[in-house]
Amino acid sequence: NGHQLTRDREYLFEFDAWADQARPIEAKIGQDQSPFINYSKIGLTLVSTQKQKYSYTFKMEAKLIITPA
Repeated sequence: NGHQLTRDREYLFEFDAWADQARPIEAKIGQDQSPFINYSKIGLTLVSTQKQKYSYTFKMEAKLIITPA
């Protein structure tokens, strides 16, 4: 909570994840208040039962500097 993103800059979003059963999750970088904009636009990630590192890059396209969740 509280990181600023700058328009037209690329960011790397990484996390480790696993589950009791394989399942899709929606991991995202987004606004923490209405209208809750999803800045990273990653979509669903299929998480397996084995711990795995997931890495995504995205370009910040919003017009203003924003503080995402």
